[in-house]
Amino acid sequence: MTGKTSGPGGCDFDEKDMTAIDPQSEQFIELLSEALRAGPGSPPWREAMERLRGMDGKAEAHDEYAMLLRAREDLESGREYKSIRPGPGFTRKVMSAIADQQTEAAAPSGVPVSTIIAVGGAMVIVALLVGLVFWMMPRAPTDSSAAAGIDALVRTYFGTTILDASFDSPLSPVWRTVGALPLESGKGLRAGPVVGSGFAGGAIVWRQPALAEQPLAIEASFKTSRNNDDVSPQLFISDQPDFSADRATSPHELVWLIQGAAAKVVLPDQRVEAQMDRAREMTVRIVLGRQFAVVEVNGKRLWAGPHHLSEQAERWIGVRFIRRGNDKGDHAVVQSVKVSKP
Repeated sequence: MTGKTSGPGGCDFDEKDMTAIDPQSEQFIELLSEALRAGPGSPPWREAMERLRGMDGKAEAHDEYAMLLRAREDLESGREYKSIRPGPGFTRKVMSAIADQQTEAAAPSGVPVSTIIAVGGAMVIVALLVGLVFWMMPRAPTDSSAAAGIDALVRTYFGTTILDASFDSPLSPVWRTVGALPLESGKGLRAGPVVGSGFAGGAIVWRQPALAEQPLAIEASFKTSRNNDDVSPQLFISDQPDFSADRATSPHELVWLIQGAAAKVVLPDQRVEAQMDRAREMTVRIVLGRQFAVVEVNGKRLWAGPHHLSEQAERWIGVRFIRRGNDKGDHAVVQSVKVSKP
């Protein structure tokens, strides 16, 4: 067979080449498939049958279709299919890549572990110190706690008198005097004359300090003759025992005072918290607790709230006069001072 033939599927077959096809080759399988598609009598059919009869001389003509089909199935079932297999270096490369990744993950970041531990420990210590300082810092009482503390203070009964001074005689040794302004005791406590010009102050301070946790009621009676800015009588509680040599004032004190036509409450930060019109005779009562104070004048509340004195330091109680040098009259007298505890 020397010519070319064309099957129904459009495939050209070289009859000479077909006889040389390997029965186990892919070409022979394609020939069988084309013969089955083209049908009996077609050139691919005849070529396939000749090849099969050459391999198996016992094949008969009426078995041609079965022969072709069986031959194609046998060849396809016996083919070896290609599969992807790793080369000899594949496993080694994979394991090497895994090892490199693990080494990079475990590699130190450049900061020694001891340094990291030390920095972490320092941060913990700083956090603890900040928390301790915050816990120890004094906190401003809320409105509800202040109201409860003031109410408890007002309800306290102060039935034990621990000091009762009337100043009808020379000054008792229970008092110490401070400041540049001399004071006179007899028919009440009053300010003496000022030497020189300007303001000067003089005070008497009870020698027995009170503990901060001890609630107290301090009561003083004042008598004034006229409104005057030249003389200012005062009742004070200080949390510091040191007083200035010129005006007998301390750096941190709660004060009730008369100044001109008004009576005022002044907190340790020098803030005027409350005031009222002065009267000729005024009985001032300060109820003092650890955090709160209530100031009453002639039986009426003038002010109540946190006094801002130290909650740990001792309290020093006294009365004071601040007087201007050009004033010559006596305009204020302290008639008595009384201190009580529950």
